[in-house]
Parts: sequence; C-alpha cells; structure tokens
Amino acid sequence: MIMIVEKILSLRLEGFKVLDKISSGASALVYNVCWKNTSKFAIKKFVGNSNKEAIINEIHLTGLVNLHPNIIQFYGVTKLNDEINYSLVLEYAEGGTLRKYLRDNTIIFKWESQLKFAKEISSGISWLHVDKGIIHGNLHPENILIQKDTIKLADFGRSCLNGSVSNTEVRGVIPYMDPKFFEPQNRSYGLTEKSDIYSLGVIFWELTSRKSPFDFETKSNDLFEIFKIKCDIFNNKREKPISGTNYKFVTLYRKCWQHEPDERPDIHQVISEINNTEFINVSNTFNFEEIETTDNLIEEDFGLPSNDTKDFVTGQNADHTLAAPTLINILHLEVCHKNRLKILLDDDVSQIVYYYDPQGFKILDKISSGASVLVYNVCWKDTSKFVIKKFIGNSNKEAIINEIHLTGMVNLHPNIIQFYGVTKLNDQINYSLVLEYAEGGTLGKYLKDNTITFKWESQLKFAKEISSAISWLHVDKEIIHGDLHPNNILIQKDTIKLADFGRSCLKGSVSDTEVRGVIPYMDPKFFETQNHSYVLTEKSDIYSLGVLLWELTSCKTPFDFETNNNNYLEIIEIKSGIFNGKREKPISGTNYNFVTLYKSKYHITQ
Repeated sequence: MIMIVEKILSLRLEGFKVLDKISSGASALVYNVCWKNTSKFAIKKFVGNSNKEAIINEIHLTGLVNLHPNIIQFYGVTKLNDEINYSLVLEYAEGGTLRKYLRDNTIIFKWESQLKFAKEISSGISWLHVDKGIIHGNLHPENILIQKDTIKLADFGRSCLNGSVSNTEVRGVIPYMDPKFFEPQNRSYGLTEKSDIYSLGVIFWELTSRKSPFDFETKSNDLFEIFKIKCDIFNNKREKPISGTNYKFVTLYRKCWQHEPDERPDIHQVISEINNTEFINVSNTFNFEEIETTDNLIEEDFGLPSNDTKDFVTGQNADHTLAAPTLINILHLEVCHKNRLKILLDDDVSQIVYYYDPQGFKILDKISSGASVLVYNVCWKDTSKFVIKKFIGNSNKEAIINEIHLTGMVNLHPNIIQFYGVTKLNDQINYSLVLEYAEGGTLGKYLKDNTITFKWESQLKFAKEISSAISWLHVDKEIIHGDLHPNNILIQKDTIKLADFGRSCLKGSVSDTEVRGVIPYMDPKFFETQNHSYVLTEKSDIYSLGVLLWELTSCKTPFDFETNNNNYLEIIEIKSGIFNGKREKPISGTNYNFVTLYKSKYHITQ
C-alpha cells in the first residue's frame, strides 16, 4: 500500500476562545470556538483513555476525505490545555445535526428539500467509496451536520479504508447498523461499503418521516427494548413508508436496507436512481401507521478489538505542520501517485495536491472568461457542483504552479474559497484549478442587484468576513492578496469567500513589485511616476479594503469606474485624482465609526 503523508496545519491554542460546548460523549467533547475574534470553528477534543493510534487514524482519514462540499471541512489540529493528544479543528456547522433539524417542528421540510438532502448525503458517500476507498462505518443523523442548508458528513472516528484490518469492529447506533453484524454465527463479518448503504436506506426513510426508526431514541436506555429492536431488524423488520412518499424513493431505500449485502445497490446505483427521482412528489398512497418522535441516541460498543492503523498511518502525521512562508523562486510540480501531485520547493515536498480525473466532470456552463482564464460551472460524477478555473493562451507555467501553491496554502478558512485540487481539461498542458462553487456569484454582482435588501447588519457582517479572510492571509500565512476588488470576492449562501490568488505573493517575495489590478482599488503609491521601485505590501491590501468598505455602504463602483473603464482619458483622470488624494464621499446615514474606519484605511485627503 502506498502511504501519502499529508501535511497537517497545527493551529496555536492561544488563537482560540471557547464559546460553548456543542456536544459530549464517552471519548470526545466538541466545542464551538472563535479564532482570533473573527471566525467560528468547532474543536473535537479527545478525552478519557482515548487511543492515540485511533486518534491519528481519525486525523488521517478526516484529512483524506476533506475535499468535498458535503464533507465537514477539516482545518488542522491543536492542543487544548496542555493535553497530550491533538484535537481536531473543524468547520462549524451552525445548523447543527440532521437529527436536531428533523425533530424541529418549526421547520417546514418539503419533498424538494428531502430529495436535496438525500442527494447531498449520497454525494458525500460517493466521495468516500468511489474516490477515497473509505467506509464511513457510523452513518446516522447525529453524524450528519447542516451548514447553511447544505449537508456535511462528519465524524470519521469509526471509518476505515476498504479492506483494512479495522473493518471487522462492530459498533454504532443500532437502527442504522448493518444487520449482518447481528448474526451470532457470523462473528467474522467485515464492515463493507454495503454497510454504509444499509445506513443510507434508513436515513432516507428518516428524511421522509422525521422520526427515529423503531422509536429508538426513547427506548435506548431499556436493554430489553434494545434487544428486541436488534432481533426485529435481524428478522428483516423494517419501518413502513410514510403515506405520500415518492414511490421511486421508497423503492430505492427498500433496496438499500435489504438484509443481504449483495442485494443492496452500490452508491453508483443509488445516485443514478435518485437522479431519476422527480422533484414533484409522484407517489402511491400509503396508509401505514406512523411512529412517535423521540430524543436520545445511544451507541453500542460490542467490545471487539480497536482499529489497527499501522499499515497506513504513522504516529508522526499529527506532528506535521505547514512550513512557514518562504521566498518562492522556482516551484516544481510532479506526480507522486495516481491522484496526488507534489509541489516541490527546493526539492522538498511543500504541498500535496489532489488530482481529479477530468472524465468525472461535466461542464454545465461558462461563468466568466478573461485573457488568460476561463471559469466553468461543472458537475462531478452527477453529484456535486464545482468550479474549474482553466488557464488558456500563453499562460506562464510557473505562475500557474505558484497560484496552485498559494491557493492551497490559504485554503483552510471559512471565508476563503475552498480549493479542492487540480485537473486537466481537453488534453491541456497546464493544470486547471478545481474550486468551490459559489452560487451567489461575485460581490460586485450582489451589490448591484436592486432586488436585494442590503441593510447595515448585512453590510457589517460582510465587512467582518472580508476582514477575517485578510487577517488569515496577512497574519497566519504572510501572504498579500494583491488584487482585492468585488469581482474577486464571492458569496456562497450569504457568506463571503475571498478568491483568485493569481496575483498574490508571499510577503517579501520577488513577485511583489509587479503593478497591476483594478485601478480604484489599487494602492495609489503605484501611481507615483518617480517611485517605480515601490513594493506591494500588506498595506496595499488594506487600501483596497478601505475602498471595499465604502462600496459595501454605497453599492456603487468607486468613481463610476465600470462605465469609464474603456475611456482612456477618464482612466487617466481617475488615477490622477486618486494619486492626489481624491476619495469617494461617505454615503449619508452610514455608521460614523465605520466611515472613520475606512477613511483611515485609504487616507482621505480633505
């Protein structure tokens, strides 16, 4: 087996402030935390006699499955309160668990949303099974989170590589467990991908019922009831479809929860059938007895041996941290595995990048185009949407590798566009970037949409999120963006995502003297004719930020640049005005402290 040693970011404890405890269990506590008073994260802290090897295995697998929009984002590790073990730093899912969501009677959960969630859960499982060769092993609604109405599979503490020695361990939440594990004569049965498919079938039923299967949540403290439920499941008892459920969907989840694994579909078949299921709820009429809603989940540990991870992960993994930013001279990119690339800096491995098979992508439409790039909205294996940034023309290979490198370096922040890896389209020589799809489009487009009510609370929220992302670049990564403007800031589910690091550079690098950008947002020091040696600095980004903060309150382009950018004389006049201290006037009614703030960033001359 080829072992890929991933570099894992280690985040300093003093950067975190614990806000509250989200959940607790026998071996882990989960906290909601704030990073440097900016963005929220979740920290999973291992407690008690947690097995170090199992923790390293979880870190390894959580990192392996990281690059998918329906998998909870893994940011790195930290150590809390002088703990021996590392804690996981994860995306904070403000919507909570799927279980909590389904039991909330104030939420209207129509068929369209049920089907959307089913597709997203299936997409996450497809990523595990097909692309990563990983079995989740513990799928249930408490391990499925919701972030801005999007499904996020979580908790890979009981996951394993397909075929690994750890896949015979029997434990989980009983109604979702593969019933083959309940066969007393079949102690050697191994966890397989079809075990996840069984769990998926039960979850599909639960999406339509919003209830705990077999009323397990209220019976989970009664040993007799637990034993009875296990026996019933083993004897092929299943929940009855909810009246009015789409007939194709019922047929699908009944296939998934068949007793014999060979009779269950694989995830390819599940996705194929679910994609052919109508958003309009076409159903037969079912009149089955419904079951009461309930509260507490219990997990059963059958006491079999713990995971053996020595074949594919070493105890050294958790100690790796990303190298401190260094001067980029020449970067090299080479293949190190069939779906992995190494970015080399001075012959040392600087970064591991995931490679996507281009045959898995279907281009849906072109989002934007420029002199050197095309940006496409694509679908991956008929499941999730991504964006591909394709370099065209005489794009500089070294500049492309530099952009891949920097985009990967800044990746781990909720207000930075997610970088998933690279691919090659249409036999291109150069690699294309695979990125998160931001369905809200650019901030520029958003601000000009007169149908959107953009109140002060939202303006301030966006300002905080943009600032948080810039702080991540400057303080944590020592990177200068170098091209901040509204078309390089995207919106995904009402959240800011800073994007496009094609003109970014490490602080102090040889590339930071190049002058280019969108004029109203550029550092005016670059307009000094006698100062050609002026170097791009973090303060250049701060100037751009000041202009952006003004634009958030005005919803207008500074100096009406969008209508004047084809007029050479107007461009000269705008540059001259900015150089001589001219700035846009504050919008009437804007918060005074906010005006004072952005004036200080771009130094208005009265």
